[in-house]
Amino acid sequence: MKVSGFTIARNAIKYNYPIVESIRSILPVCDEFIVNVGDSEDATLKLIESIDSPKIRIIQNTWDMSQGKEVLSYQTNLALKECKGDWAFYLQSDEVIHEGDLPRLKKLMNQYLSDKNIEAFRFQWFHFYGSYFRYRIDKGWFQKQDRIIRNNGEIESFGDAYAFQRKDGKPLRHKSTGCFLYHYGWVHSSDVMAQRRLNAEQIGFATLKNEERAKEYSYGDLNRFVVYFGTHPCVMKERVDAHKLSQKDWKSINRRFWWNPAKIFRIRYKTGRRVRARIEDAAKKILISNIFGIGDVLFTTALISNIKDNFPDCFIGYVCNKRTAPLLAGNPKINKIIVYEKDEFDALFKRSKIAFLRKIFGTVGDIKREKFDFGIEMSLNKYASFLLWFAGIKERVGFNYKNRSPFLTKKIPLDGYEKKHVVEYYLDLLESMGFQATHKNLELFLNEKDRSFARDFFQKNQLTRKPVVVLAPGGGASWGADAVYKRWPADKYAQLADKLIEKFKAQIILLGSSFEKPLCRSVASRMQEKNVRVCCEANITEAAAVLEKCDVAIVNDGGLLHVAVAVGTKTVSIFGPVDEKVYGPYPRGPHRVVSKNLPCQPCYRRFRRADCTHYLCLHSINVSDIIEKVDEIL
Repeated sequence: MKVSGFTIARNAIKYNYPIVESIRSILPVCDEFIVNVGDSEDATLKLIESIDSPKIRIIQNTWDMSQGKEVLSYQTNLALKECKGDWAFYLQSDEVIHEGDLPRLKKLMNQYLSDKNIEAFRFQWFHFYGSYFRYRIDKGWFQKQDRIIRNNGEIESFGDAYAFQRKDGKPLRHKSTGCFLYHYGWVHSSDVMAQRRLNAEQIGFATLKNEERAKEYSYGDLNRFVVYFGTHPCVMKERVDAHKLSQKDWKSINRRFWWNPAKIFRIRYKTGRRVRARIEDAAKKILISNIFGIGDVLFTTALISNIKDNFPDCFIGYVCNKRTAPLLAGNPKINKIIVYEKDEFDALFKRSKIAFLRKIFGTVGDIKREKFDFGIEMSLNKYASFLLWFAGIKERVGFNYKNRSPFLTKKIPLDGYEKKHVVEYYLDLLESMGFQATHKNLELFLNEKDRSFARDFFQKNQLTRKPVVVLAPGGGASWGADAVYKRWPADKYAQLADKLIEKFKAQIILLGSSFEKPLCRSVASRMQEKNVRVCCEANITEAAAVLEKCDVAIVNDGGLLHVAVAVGTKTVSIFGPVDEKVYGPYPRGPHRVVSKNLPCQPCYRRFRRADCTHYLCLHSINVSDIIEKVDEIL
């Protein structure tokens, strides 16, 4: 029996690949080792030559990066063609085999040499992450793969070279080895990791957001990942000993798990399914708390979808205020809604301490009766996190803004929502717990009663001709008396409505809450065209149903913007002091934002509005600016 090892290498020094350790880890069972070295920006070729083994044969090729990630499988297949052995043993530059597994692997290859039904040998994977003593088992990190293949000319690498297939498309007939493959591609210093991610984007592995192209990469809280108690391959000893973050992590593991037999005896084992099962058991009942306004609550609907995706059978409760509760009432993913109205509690406290305590205990009782296992707190409010603690929820996760969340068991530091959207902050919170976030859209579920209201409103007002355009001159209720600083002037809304009718033959609806009826009436009275409909008697879900039937909604920065986005209506939103990158429509999709991008914008940062007397950011926006955006999406 003859065994050929093979791999590909390019820029191994620049990206700190443990390729020397990788090759040396299987040299004892290989009769030859083919290394396909690409055109590198460093001394990768000399590095491979330094191994100085007669088994190694180097071939050189120029990589065509226009192939994208397919370049990896193409170059891998070039190396495979050079292999002369009965079996071909493939390792990528950051993959290593433990010496303890070599005797078993050699025995298996001998045992099945003449059994043509076995075309490949499969390994279990340790995807080490951040530390040499943490590995990932969550979605997106494959746990099994073939690395030894029969060298019969009928098998090839494909895609990004992560696996092999038969050339006729049929799956490989494989045999499980019961051995481990040690993947070290995600254990590097933060600056090297950042360079590797940029390289991955260049090849076509990933699409990075602007903030992800930062100079340093953050691994987050390592405690959310599974601990590896076993030994590493001997060839990796120097790297493991020199990695400061790993050594610090191991000291922490030693203190925390001093009693664990696996740690004491350094047992090599993988706990994948059992660990995930424990996590799922701990997340049978999840409570989300967000007592902010309409937009903030709708932002959490993407989080809810991802929780349900990770835990399909979990029970989800939600603590919210009275105004936003109807937005969640129809959501089939939410099992229970508990209303916490801070203003009512404050008023009750001033009026009667006994009545206040009764109210507090009543709310806590509502939460406690459900026996929630896990709490996610997003209100940045010590009273809200106190409720979760007082209700006996053992695991309580959330953002810690100005140390206002002393009752959380896992605090995520937060200075404010900046540079990226609030939805992404919420999804990052989920990913910090080790779970993948794939759903990004806001959701709002309407019932037949809501849609019946909208149909009747359209029929009654003879809204039969397209386009039907909603104007919402109000909004920003969560700002209280300061809401006026988020609103484009009423006289400009009137001019806009006239222009929409003139240019697009639009039918106009002025939409707002009952408190905004005078404002909507004021806009209507200033219009030259009087054929306009005012809708200010609808509740929030009825207003959502009206928005759903419209072609475009032109809105200020406020709750109705996000309601429109959630029901799938195109929007043109007007932003002044607030950063649209943080609080704008999400995902951006067909939606348009109008902002003057003045040097002083945004002046609302870290939940504080700057003192300003001119508000040019709003007042300098012209009707023509809005019409231009409407023209783009109609």
